[in-house]
Amino acid sequence: MRKKIIIVVIFILLMVGGYIYTDYYYPQYSGRFPFILILVFLDFYLYNGVKDFIQKRKRILRYSLKTLFWIPFAAIILSLIISPIDNLGFWNSNVRTIFFGLVFSVYAVKIIPLLFFIASDFITLINKKKKVQHNTEKTKITRKNFLKTVGLAGGGIMFATMFVGMFKWAYQFKVHHIKIKPENFSDKLNGLKIVQLSDIHLGSWVDKKAIDRAVEIINDLNPDIVLFTGDLVNYQSLEALPFTEKLKLLKAKIGIYCILGNHDYGDYLRWPSKKAKENNMEILFDFYKEIGWDLLLNENRIIEFQGEKLALIGVQNWSHYKHFPKYGDLTKAVKGTETINAKLLMSHDPTHWHYEIKENWPEIKLTLSGHTHGFQFGVETPKFKWSPSQWIYPEWAGLYTHHSSQQHIYVNRGLGTIGYPGRIGILPEISLIEIG
Repeated sequence: MRKKIIIVVIFILLMVGGYIYTDYYYPQYSGRFPFILILVFLDFYLYNGVKDFIQKRKRILRYSLKTLFWIPFAAIILSLIISPIDNLGFWNSNVRTIFFGLVFSVYAVKIIPLLFFIASDFITLINKKKKVQHNTEKTKITRKNFLKTVGLAGGGIMFATMFVGMFKWAYQFKVHHIKIKPENFSDKLNGLKIVQLSDIHLGSWVDKKAIDRAVEIINDLNPDIVLFTGDLVNYQSLEALPFTEKLKLLKAKIGIYCILGNHDYGDYLRWPSKKAKENNMEILFDFYKEIGWDLLLNENRIIEFQGEKLALIGVQNWSHYKHFPKYGDLTKAVKGTETINAKLLMSHDPTHWHYEIKENWPEIKLTLSGHTHGFQFGVETPKFKWSPSQWIYPEWAGLYTHHSSQQHIYVNRGLGTIGYPGRIGILPEISLIEIG
């Protein structure tokens, strides 16, 4: 009993210390610390369920299984410890992507057997409370073992699915064709073809040739305008440089316009100095000039199509959630567009539309956003759409309308990935938005 109390006290101290450590070095991640606690619970609970199986194995296999089980957890803890010394954001992008992809995949896999183990323990607890007697001890063990076996088998299937998501579905681009006519867009704008891209996250592209296919698909759509709604990179602007020549090949009749997303500011790294972070932004600005994309920083461009003017407005990142930055200034961005009826807003985070635009800016009838990635996981059929993303974002993928003001937002599912370098059910998106 004394030993258990000591273990619990040490565990609590480690968790408190871990939070203080994370909040000091990575304040932008401190809100995610409860998630780490969940992972800790998951690991210890699941290990308690499989330890009898592991202990019955021969010595070499026993230690091998224990090592494999605890490697992902050890990797997370070590990455937190060494990050202040060797910042993960400065790692080779492929190494970092595969590392976190494997860790994420293993934990996702563990969820399946965990659920069955919980079910098994719950049934056992209920039976004890009801004093249910089984005919034989063998029957009781068979039921429990059955649930655990199904859970382990389900985990194996999930593991295979995660790998397919990483190496196939992550690059299986899907074109979503949307036709829409905002009420203050004149008929002269009918036929305007807009291709929207979002969340490319170039630091996650292990298969760098895949971007060539994406560019080819977009060019074949023959867009009038290409609009990119932010998150070009993961951590630092250098991630974009290997793709310079590839993205130069992207074409649009009127032009290519873009805004910044929360990942583009370098806020997820601990920079050695303020100057280093400023240089990072200069690299990004120079990159956009080099590839010919027009970056809108709380400003607008007036474009013409078939003799009709359209105000293209781009704001910097604005989020309702405090752990994402609020750099957007829409009041500044709309200056000069007062006499133009048709206004199209690019704003990276859809919570900007939900909490600000549709309430306070009724003249903006069409907003394009990204950011959610559709959680990179979910189910989409013609009649049904679900993703954990909907628990966080009221508008998380596709077209939404605020009927009282007839305002629309389209949320792109993203072209790239972040965290888990794959997709399951929610494929990478190229949006073709046609006015009319």
